[in-house]
Amino acid sequence: MIYNIKNYSVFPVLINYIDNFLTDIQCKNIITFARKKKYKPHGALSGDAVSNHGLNDTILNDIQSNVKNCEEIVNELYTIINGYVSKVGLMPVKLTNSWINFQRKGSGLLSHKHPGNSISGIIYLAVD
Repeated sequence: MIYNIKNYSVFPVLINYIDNFLTDIQCKNIITFARKKKYKPHGALSGDAVSNHGLNDTILNDIQSNVKNCEEIVNELYTIINGYVSKVGLMPVKLTNSWINFQRKGSGLLSHKHPGNSISGIIYLAVD
């Protein structure tokens, strides 16, 4: 049987914005650490941009282990994540992937999906 299906966006998606999640010093330390990693172009990025997605998808664990003043970053994220999933009625989740994108002025992040993930998040370290 063929169905005529119409899609409606009736349910808003809760978005958390956390101001000052990281200090300026933490951001600088993470950027210094991140610049030493390997990067490549990625299909979700346009313009002058690179990612370590697929090269190191557990970068947050590396940051927690190796970057000064970031020893609790994953635990702090879990506190925020657990609060979010509780608000939206999801089961507890596990942080499975993390990576870094470097984007220069004029670059963009194209519309894309993260299959198999119930939530996604972004941490901006420096924005021009």
